[in-house]
Amino acid sequence: MSSFKSLRTALLTLVAAFAFSGITFAAQQDFDLINNTGRDIVTIKICESTSKQWSDNLLGKFIMLDDTMVNLRFDDKNKTIQWDIQATFPDGKVQEYKGIDLSKVTSVTLNKNGTALLRMAKK
Repeated sequence: MSSFKSLRTALLTLVAAFAFSGITFAAQQDFDLINNTGRDIVTIKICESTSKQWSDNLLGKFIMLDDTMVNLRFDDKNKTIQWDIQATFPDGKVQEYKGIDLSKVTSVTLNKNGTALLRMAKK
């Protein structure tokens, strides 16, 4: 009985180690998004650059005020490199930022002039 309990404890420990180790079978995208557009943003959506199937709103019910930052995380089952980001403003206008390599950036700043400033991860 004691060996069964030890084996069960070892298996549970191993499962917990994998669960909390950050090991995933899909690529995890994790970056800071900074709003420098001069306007509030009501939705942020992403899609693979080769597709136009936009994600759900990554902000949920949150409104991203101008000059604020939010950390975005999502699992990428396809291990996509190039992404487009779509910002929607309170007046319904939409701005798209195209071809962003989210695998290499730590932050993306959305600017007033429609450009995105990328901060690259250190190697």
